[in-house]
Amino acid sequence: MKVVYGEPIVVKKKIDAETEESIRLELEKRLKSITEEADEA
Repeated sequence: MKVVYGEPIVVKKKIDAETEESIRLELEKRLKSITEEADEA
């Protein structure tokens, strides 16, 4: 069994919609990368 995790993402309590979307896209990118790494195990 392999456990894979990434770096934490810190999000301020109050952000605008543009920042929220930027963070969402970064999260999606990181999750895809982690998933690919785990699937290689």
